[in-house]
Amino acid sequence: MFQDRALTFGNSVVQAAKNKDGKFENYTYKQVYQEIIAFAAKLRDLGIKRGNPIGLISDNRREWLITDFAIMSLGACDVPRGCDSMGKEIRFILNYVKCDFSFFENAKQLQKVLVDISEVPSLKVAILYDECDSETIKNANKNGIEVFFYNNLLEEGKNLLDKDPHLKAIIEAEMTMTDGNEVATMIFTSGTTGTPKGVMLTHRNFLAQLEIIPEVLPGSPNEKWLSVL
Repeated sequence: MFQDRALTFGNSVVQAAKNKDGKFENYTYKQVYQEIIAFAAKLRDLGIKRGNPIGLISDNRREWLITDFAIMSLGACDVPRGCDSMGKEIRFILNYVKCDFSFFENAKQLQKVLVDISEVPSLKVAILYDECDSETIKNANKNGIEVFFYNNLLEEGKNLLDKDPHLKAIIEAEMTMTDGNEVATMIFTSGTTGTPKGVMLTHRNFLAQLEIIPEVLPGSPNEKWLSVL
């Protein structure tokens, strides 16, 4: 569906996010779709494939959306949790679904896992959105976790596409292979009444929501929406 929007409304703004100077920058459907494909290409290069559960420990931000779509483009599913989550909760979730890869918003979120890495034996790769201090990276490496940064991987993905013109078609072909009944995301409860419970949502679940939302929250081209959570 996002591919279709990019083809139909390629020059329309789909995201507005603050840059390092605190000023809003606009990103079109075409730009964001290209980033999704590039990032998916690099994630594929790292070994992420269909059916893999991928941790996504971060609050709402521009990179979150691109990561989410890139993961789903490969037929993998994300396992999201916000930065307000306790370390024990994050470790339980990542271990429960056996995540080999996980995204972290910053060093603080990764440190929540490193406090007791024995509880997350499957984790091998951590990808951070923000910069990270060298001590945290050393600690992660010492415990068998390789650390990457989002911006670097995105640029490497763009380079992969430049070197191989057929790679974009490969990613898009993978997208079309996804069945509506495949799991798109696993959303865990807060665990206030016990251990967190995972809710498996399929691509068809999302499609059903997208059919209903316009009836409740009608939108028109070029309107702006503020996404808080």
